[in-house]
Amino acid sequence: MNIRTLFKFLILTLISLYIFMGPLVEYINKSDNITYMMDVPTKPNEYNYEINKINVQKIDVLDLPKIEKEIVESWVISYPEISDNKDIKIFLLKLKNIGIESFLFIKKKNKKAKIISIGPYVDRSMAISMKNKVNKLINHDGKILRISN
Repeated sequence: MNIRTLFKFLILTLISLYIFMGPLVEYINKSDNITYMMDVPTKPNEYNYEINKINVQKIDVLDLPKIEKEIVESWVISYPEISDNKDIKIFLLKLKNIGIESFLFIKKKNKKAKIISIGPYVDRSMAISMKNKVNKLINHDGKILRISN
């Protein structure tokens, strides 16, 4: 063993002893106070008492008001200027590159043409913020449409 290797070994040993000497000496001094137990602590039964104290009233379901009509509202961002199949494919590829993968094709009532849309979003403000992000990233400005039943 040459002197350099011996010197490196001594330095590493002295540094580790310097760092770990305090906890090691403390562990040796208090080793007779250490006890090992295999008991797993259990939760106190305080919660069971609270559950037993709760009074539950019976609810008659027949007396509840019935929902006659449910209104569902959502928002989509549509891009009516993109109509050619080649343009749609390029646009979808750009959207997938920025992480958007939920697309809709909305059919016009009178025509067979489809309008590509992103969404649906439950909140209008979320649709507006997504429209601004798409406009900023791929330079396509869309229109926000409300879809309801």
